[in-house]
Amino acid sequence: MSDTLSTTELLNDCRLLFGSNIVNITSFLQNMLPSELKTVYRKKAFETHPDRAKIVGKLESDMMKRFKEVVLAYERLNLFIKSQSMKGLIIGDTATKQKEYTQNTVRNTAAHYKRQNTTTEHFYEGKIPKRKLLLGQYLYYSGTISWRTLLSAIFWQRKQRPLIGQLAREWNILTTEDIREILTTRNHREKFAEYACRKGFITHFQYLALMGKQRMLQRPFGEFFLKQNILSANELEELIKKQKEWNMEVVRMIRPFEYIIQ
Repeated sequence: MSDTLSTTELLNDCRLLFGSNIVNITSFLQNMLPSELKTVYRKKAFETHPDRAKIVGKLESDMMKRFKEVVLAYERLNLFIKSQSMKGLIIGDTATKQKEYTQNTVRNTAAHYKRQNTTTEHFYEGKIPKRKLLLGQYLYYSGTISWRTLLSAIFWQRKQRPLIGQLAREWNILTTEDIREILTTRNHREKFAEYACRKGFITHFQYLALMGKQRMLQRPFGEFFLKQNILSANELEELIKKQKEWNMEVVRMIRPFEYIIQ
């Protein structure tokens, strides 16, 4: 293998991201901005992301292989565009740097997926439980997302929530000293608001108001899948619709039994 990043390699990278109709690689790249490359890359990464395998009906291993190729193509082209003036350019001038960067990218990408494969990458394959489900539960039980992705989405949403103590301080329900005392004396397994209510720092009504405000201010759960390019807006909208239909159907199934029991 040559120590230079050849014209053929660059051409293949460009065709992978932009399409097969590219002929003259130098003229194509000479006015390309990193931001333009990133926009195309994000679209291609979304299309090939392994978490979308169930949605598009392809093998996750095939999607992962394609996704790695897209990542490497972007990294090589991005380095190339940033490191060259494109005027009087001879492809391969920065061969050593490009080769080292590409090798590091290959190693880092492989290590990333090795770490991913050691986590709980489980897709549910049974029947959807006949009960009302939150959006994340429905996505998991319908086989759309893996268990690991569900946990990541839950963790992400929790990080977006304003802290109960912060809300209580803004509403002048708790002082800074109250918050410090709650944090230092509560059992680490007991939630902040529950402990504050149990110990009389806040009333039950204030507890409900704070919890309601926190839920109202947190980011929508589905936003995680858009930000991570796991689902498109249309796909998410369709899945939310199916989740609501499922919950309505479950309610219709349960109500006759509730009536009999009563």
